Amino acid sequence: MVREHRQPVSQDNPFLTMERAVSAQITSALDQYRDARDAWYELAFETLYQSPLMAALVGMQAQAPVNLESPVTVQLRKELAQRRLSDAQAAIEQGGMHEAFVRILAYVADTSAAIEERPFNLLRQMAREQPEGRGRLTLAEFKSLVRQQTSIVQLDRQRALEALPLLVPDHDERRRLMVAAHRVLTVIAPLEDERLARYREVADVLGTDHAHGGAQPAKPPAVAPPAKIGNGRAGVTRSEAGSTMVAGKPRTH
Repeated sequence: MVREHRQPVSQDNPFLTMERAVSAQITSALDQYRDARDAWYELAFETLYQSPLMAALVGMQAQAPVNLESPVTVQLRKELAQRRLSDAQAAIEQGGMHEAFVRILAYVADTSAAIEERPFNLLRQMAREQPEGRGRLTLAEFKSLVRQQTSIVQLDRQRALEALPLLVPDHDERRRLMVAAHRVLTVIAPLEDERLARYREVADVLGTDHAHGGAQPAKPPAVAPPAKIGNGRAGVTRSEAGSTMVAGKPRTH
């Protein structure tokens, strides 16, 4: 009787809307449960069977990490490294005062650590003291020069050292160059041990008189002649006048 008189409800019926909403929520909850279950299964499986402990228990080696870089990227990286190496080799005997100055610092310091604050501030001060029109470097140019000359020194230390006279042919400029390099290298501490030995190597190659770390022996102060006292006719020196005093009393002649 009911089935014979059954008719579909309208689409805006509130009970139909409620039924569809509840059905959608149940479907969404079941989907989330399925995704969470599968993700947990996958995590547990990988944690158990990809662990080094499990590999050691079954007598297998742990799987090496997969290189995510494409072969094209690896090849480009190799070509770039080779290009930089070729550029460094070609630039060993090229340059001038700036290149020689930075190369000396890189050779004597012989460290891969970042430059400290006091030497860097001194370099900036020396750059400001450089007259206009004499090739003053910008900060970007100086950084590029540091990278280039450091690569040259690391590539071939002996050739980099022996090529310094070609970069600075004038003897007076070599002396000024060594004085400036010594000023930077000793801003924190004096040159000692291996650094002093490398500094002497540079001085010998350039033919300057800085083979003792740039420090020249100080000359003894000039002694002024003793001043004379008296009436001008029978002058007596201060030392002679002092010798006439014994125990605070004048000595009779």
